[in-house]
Amino acid sequence: MTRYLVSIKFVNTAITTQLDIFEAIKKLGTFNIQDQKDRVYILEFKSEFTQDWIEERLKDLAGPAEVFNYTVCRFD
Repeated sequence: MTRYLVSIKFVNTAITTQLDIFEAIKKLGTFNIQDQKDRVYILEFKSEFTQDWIEERLKDLAGPAEVFNYTVCRFD
């Protein structure tokens, strides 16, 4: 499995929507929330998928309304 740091910043998103997004992210791999401040979450993320694939899925989850911004950095 490859390890990544994923930063997610929610933009005016209800807490229930945030929880739904985290549930969807679980399907991409496993993660631990390392830090959280002002609607920004830093996840230590492990996945079998490539960084490009993960970024594409996060883009799909954010949707056209862009309910969150994200950054994915590999750290293996």
